[in-house]
Amino acid sequence: RASDCVDCSNRGTCPGAFEAKSLTTGFRDSEEQVLSIMNQLKGRVLDVGVGEPHSLRKCIDEETGALPFEYVGIEPDPQRLDEVQKELPELTFYGGAAEDGDLYARFVENQRPFDHVVLLRSYNHLTDLVVAFDNLMSVLKPGGTILLVENTVFGLARGRKKLALLGQMERSGKAPFEHYRNHTSHEAQRVLEG
Repeated sequence: RASDCVDCSNRGTCPGAFEAKSLTTGFRDSEEQVLSIMNQLKGRVLDVGVGEPHSLRKCIDEETGALPFEYVGIEPDPQRLDEVQKELPELTFYGGAAEDGDLYARFVENQRPFDHVVLLRSYNHLTDLVVAFDNLMSVLKPGGTILLVENTVFGLARGRKKLALLGQMERSGKAPFEHYRNHTSHEAQRVLEG
């Protein structure tokens, strides 16, 4: 974020501003890092907010058509869920969101917990971070990992009026599917530690 934002009294109600900086790691390089991590995962994996599964698609072994791990994907958008189920019929996808109170009952109660939870560019789409991560921790085995990947530079920048309108829409249950925040990795870390 821009240095002017650090001590701003409007920080909680403002989308903030970002300073232009040269990237030390470009998108292609960061995608290769994500793919490297994903290909090392073993066991049971929960993918939260499948969206457009670029990284997931690259993990599928070309010869066997299988992933190196047991995969379960949840997607809150019914249209996107339908599309991804048709695109990758060999994988298991369900409608749902990290904020759903029944995650444990649906995916862990009569099965084993997940070894890994991945959020690939879905963190800023979560409506309630506290509820979402409480739920995700309940389905993750002790010692399991959370892989959180976000592209803040591609987040939407909004003015105060648009944020206020989105807040009203969210409270009424009619919010569109989009970013609710543009957290940097440091801001996300503070949320997770909090």
